Amino acid sequence: MTPARLTLLAPDLHAAEFTFRRTGGLRLHARMTVVQLPAGGLALISPIPIDDALAAELAALGPTEHLVAPNRYHHLFLGPARARYPNAALHGAPGLAAKRADLRLHHTLGAAADSPLAPALDQLLIEGAPRMSEVVFRHRASASLIVTDVAFNIPRSNGWPSDLAFALMGVRGRVAQSRSWRWFIEDRAAAAASATRLLAWDFQRLVVAHGEVVTDDAPGKLRAALTRMLAAGSRAPSRVPSAP
Repeated sequence: MTPARLTLLAPDLHAAEFTFRRTGGLRLHARMTVVQLPAGGLALISPIPIDDALAAELAALGPTEHLVAPNRYHHLFLGPARARYPNAALHGAPGLAAKRADLRLHHTLGAAADSPLAPALDQLLIEGAPRMSEVVFRHRASASLIVTDVAFNIPRSNGWPSDLAFALMGVRGRVAQSRSWRWFIEDRAAAAASATRLLAWDFQRLVVAHGEVVTDDAPGKLRAALTRMLAAGSRAPSRVPSAP
């Protein structure tokens, strides 16, 4: 695992990235997005491992007041982040409270921004996929869309095990949505409606949790990535059995 350091994306918007290895030699890049709220505090979206050096960089920006797990899968480092910032409020995607009862969330994310986050962020729940329960955000001041697993942007090689895995997922070499979403989506019409609302937002930058930030035609590339999700709304709704 490589140490993470802050980079500036836009005024009041930073990010920190790290890479770790998974089973089979898969190298996965992950990004934490750091939002400076108008009152001066920080919201960390998808926390990553935070060492003392990164903590010092964050402290130079302001106090960390909010820790945000934007879907049911990006919670692995929320516990250590909470231990480092015990006074921060925990925000989690719908269903995460049951999955991680040990975290004792303060806020469940929904279709509208929680009041502590609303001064800086718009938010939208991707409906119809409750096993993912992803919530996406728009940082209004910088016209930046912040997503987690609804889209990837992995244009470069990460070694053959990773390249093979990303190719099988359908996310290698471009802005794309993983093929796994076809199993996550239980209500096609609801998912399509959410994608339509998402693309109606005004944004110029796409900040993904996995891969590179997109600044060139971000709306067009995201629309192409969500083609299957958008098209699903024109078909009859389907239900997928819930996971045991």
